[in-house]
Amino acid sequence: MVSFFDGTERKAYLEQLVAGKLPKEPVGRRLLSRLMNPAVRGPFLEALLRQSLETVEEFVADLTATGDERAVAALMPLLHSIEEPVVLATIDALRKLGSPAARPALTERADFDRRVAVRRAAAEALEQLPDEAAPSIEEVQLVLHSAYLTVVDGAGAQMALVARRWNEAVHRASRDDSRDAEDLASFHVIFDDTEGIQEAFGFPSQPSTELVDTLDDLEDDGLTPVPVPLPEIRAVVDLAYRHALERRGRVSVSFAAWESILAGDDPRRIPPVHLPDVNISVNSMHRLKQDFDVFAGCHRLLDLDEFGTWYFEADEISSAVEKLQRLQRQRGEPDYERRLVGLIRQTLASHVTPERRQRFRRRLERQAPLLMRLYDDPIHARRALAAAAGLAEEAGVPVSEHPLLQEMLVRSLEDILGRPLIDEQEGTE
Repeated sequence: MVSFFDGTERKAYLEQLVAGKLPKEPVGRRLLSRLMNPAVRGPFLEALLRQSLETVEEFVADLTATGDERAVAALMPLLHSIEEPVVLATIDALRKLGSPAARPALTERADFDRRVAVRRAAAEALEQLPDEAAPSIEEVQLVLHSAYLTVVDGAGAQMALVARRWNEAVHRASRDDSRDAEDLASFHVIFDDTEGIQEAFGFPSQPSTELVDTLDDLEDDGLTPVPVPLPEIRAVVDLAYRHALERRGRVSVSFAAWESILAGDDPRRIPPVHLPDVNISVNSMHRLKQDFDVFAGCHRLLDLDEFGTWYFEADEISSAVEKLQRLQRQRGEPDYERRLVGLIRQTLASHVTPERRQRFRRRLERQAPLLMRLYDDPIHARRALAAAAGLAEEAGVPVSEHPLLQEMLVRSLEDILGRPLIDEQEGTE
């Protein structure tokens, strides 16, 4: 069944949803066909949750009454609602539909949800669902337009951005294409390495020129978007999803509703990345001298726009700032530079815990393949890998002696102080 007669009807329908209004249409086969497209399901469920609880529960009941297998896919995102009555009504609906396709989502609620009533209801529903192979529910997937992963920022955060085109007959447009704009559906996921998925939002209908503006804005902010194969994006988002479940028990309904837009193959021919081998060990100085030379220069990564947000926050190094301000009274004295180096080493040793050390290491390892894709010269990726290797416990490099961390702290202190820690004339004497 055709979901929309033409683009005009589709745009009007989606505009109504984005405005928070539910179109007046019967809950039946046509609506279910529309909801099989994540670019419709996302804004529809977002609009639904802006209605009264009575309206939400009525919709869930009507969808359940269809007995259609596709109702399972349309309802499952509601399991992530912050409203317990909505979640309980959805669990009951999935139980009544009786499809084994709901088992994975219900198992997650039984295992991870923070609410006792939800866990209990999900476990009871699972007991009543058949334990057999789940039937495939065919979803509508628009043609892939582009997919990006931004570089890792100083807090370990990234954004995944996937855009698909509504009209697959239209020519492919690039970021520099000045031809007529295409109509796209785009999905954005923001996540980090501590909390997992933090935010997810989609634009069900936007001209490709707006996507270009978004990409340019990200690049201006130092969060350079990098074209990455869709399976790689899906892998990092899946990991962030798992982290979110473990930390908070749920994600947003928006993410759950839009998430399948990340599925499928990638027809673009993006070559794989082959990272160089880098090994840093205090016991292999001569054998791997070239790697040590790269490691010694890894602080130069901070000259790249992609590392513009890698710094220590003022509040976390406030004690070092106070000591530095007192130390300024000795500026120009022979002992000043020695005391300054001691302060930097002491601050790093006390602030970079073993857990944080490994977090920095993982961030650099995530950054390296993106740098390989961004730059023709592999030196930047090699520096990131060398910096990461230097943070491994077996490397034997104290955090207080790590070139990248030292430079991060120096630049953070200089930014707070408003002047270089060592004047150029002092450093050349």
